[in-house]
Amino acid sequence: MQLKRAMVKVLLLCYLFSSALSQSLYGQQGDDKCEKFEAANAFGEATPDDAFRCLNKLVSESDGLPEKCGKLYDSPTAADSPDKVAEGLVCATIIGTRAVGTKVKKTTLQRVLGRDDEGYLICGVNGNIEGFSLRAPGTATSENDLAGLYESGSGLEVDLCKVVAVAVFGEYKGKVRFRNLSNSERFSSVASGEVDVAFRNTTWNSERDTDLGVDFGPIYFHDGLKVMVKSGSGVTSLDGLANKRICVLNETTTKDNLDSIFDQRQIDYVPIMKSPATEKFYESNQELFEFFATNSTCMALAGDESTLRGMIHSSDGEGSYRVIPDEPLSYEPLTAMIAENDGRWRELVSYAIWATIWAEENGISSSNPEAFAEDTWKYLGLNENRGKLIVEYVGNYGEIYKRNLGEIIKTRGRNDLATEMREGWLKSPPMGSAILGISKSARVSFDFGSYRPSRASVDRVFELINNEIDKGREILSVEVIGHTDEIGPPAKNLKLSERRAEAMVEILEAEFGDIVGRLSSRGVGEAQPVASNSTQVGRAENRRVEMNIRAR
Repeated sequence: MQLKRAMVKVLLLCYLFSSALSQSLYGQQGDDKCEKFEAANAFGEATPDDAFRCLNKLVSESDGLPEKCGKLYDSPTAADSPDKVAEGLVCATIIGTRAVGTKVKKTTLQRVLGRDDEGYLICGVNGNIEGFSLRAPGTATSENDLAGLYESGSGLEVDLCKVVAVAVFGEYKGKVRFRNLSNSERFSSVASGEVDVAFRNTTWNSERDTDLGVDFGPIYFHDGLKVMVKSGSGVTSLDGLANKRICVLNETTTKDNLDSIFDQRQIDYVPIMKSPATEKFYESNQELFEFFATNSTCMALAGDESTLRGMIHSSDGEGSYRVIPDEPLSYEPLTAMIAENDGRWRELVSYAIWATIWAEENGISSSNPEAFAEDTWKYLGLNENRGKLIVEYVGNYGEIYKRNLGEIIKTRGRNDLATEMREGWLKSPPMGSAILGISKSARVSFDFGSYRPSRASVDRVFELINNEIDKGREILSVEVIGHTDEIGPPAKNLKLSERRAEAMVEILEAEFGDIVGRLSSRGVGEAQPVASNSTQVGRAENRRVEMNIRAR
């Protein structure tokens, strides 16, 4: 009986070692018989017979074992034979020892930390989209160039690579290398571990998530399909593209969605996806844009709105191209990509991204960084100060957006925070107190053409903020939005609205020094009137600054 019990214990260890090994190396799940054996043993109900059934499964999948191991369970009473039990112990021990001695594949975090002894992150990006990822010229060493890696770039996705590096190492300088990934290699490079994480303007969908060997992290940008046309084309809607040639990248969600949209409208189009010179598929939006811009083959170029606007901005072609229609034609959630079946690495990447959103939600910025989610970072095996360092070195999401996309996509729209006062979609799970903030709004008026607010309306704002402070509440953030009436050129009005918001921020900083860093400003010009601009009274109401004040 003791021998039989020993058989059960040894085989359980053997099974656990083999099961863990197979899942680590191959992502395989355990055999049904062995799963039942493991579950039964957990309740002290496993029998030698259960053990033999599981052991035979492991024996059948192992090479080079003694011949007797292949004949263990040759009768229903094998488990009752002392000799068979003894032989089973030997075979189970051999298999278990092999499992323990086999080199287990390193986790992504282990690989990152141990790379070239000192460690660094390899982050996949596009490298050719202004506002998202652009390689800085002349910055890479020849050694890095041989591997296709470089050390300096700019853009929202480049900054998110830095965010992950800070989460791992506590800094990003010297700790992150970028690699440009083509359209065709982006998934395989992540799945194979050639890159540790990719922020490569890639849409997350169920097919990619389950079929390509990658997992997806949090959504960092809510994008959508649109098309770019030349300003002189006369095209103002999709109907104007019926039977026309449209440049589009092959094997992308852009192509799939474009096909669906034109099918729904029962109109045809001709996709142009190959270079006429080489007959090879275009690999990047930049190549496609250069072709579109320099000849008349395509009437339009299809892509995510962020990509199209980035290419227009980098080409200084603001007046040469139009992006249509006003509303996106599809939903394209852009997310980080990592190799699948590495849950801890996925958590690390996810909470690093969420940290930038959480910080903005709670008024934490690079000018007033503070620690948060200390236990989360410790549970991930990192220093508890990682949240603070991410914001201190790279910024919160709003700062990252403004730095990289503020001049390209001026209105954040869906990529604003999902709060009562803002209509965005960005939200992080709680990384600190989950108590909801109190939202207050205030309005300040201006004389025509002036950026200096009236004293009476400023005093009302002071009173509102002081009331919150007197109640013991912390001012989390104050967003200041400038507006104008429609008298004058739109570009001039936009500048005036921005100056009004900036002036109000300066006044608040002078009065409430402890909320410096929790203030943000932007202008929207004449785009959001609250009254008719046809009357003097209405225009006076539109000349304003609105403030969204969050306190907790």
